[in-house]
Amino acid sequence: MKKRCPRETLLYIFYSLQLTAYSLQLTAYSLQLTAYSLQLTAYSLQLTAYSLQLTAYSLQLTAYSLQLTAYSLQLTAYSLQLTAYSLQLTAYSLQLTAYSLQLTAYS
Repeated sequence: MKKRCPRETLLYIFYSLQLTAYSLQLTAYSLQLTAYSLQLTAYSLQLTAYSLQLTAYSLQLTAYSLQLTAYSLQLTAYSLQLTAYSLQLTAYSLQLTAYSLQLTAYS
């Protein structure tokens, strides 16, 4: 003949299983929240990486623009040097013309 479990024991087992199930549900919910938090962190890191890439690209464009500006200034300086040299040649030519006129006047 089998012994039957007392009613209190069955109730204890029933409530114990319910508490275990509730605890597992809370654990699952906690894990879901952790996973969601990790997804948000990953998304935030992706946005940060994208922002840094845009910043790097902007800095590269700025550096390229500055290089072009420097090159333009070098060309302008070279052009001014050529203009100054041309003016010097013109002045020298005028001096020679004046000297020639003086020689013509005295001869």
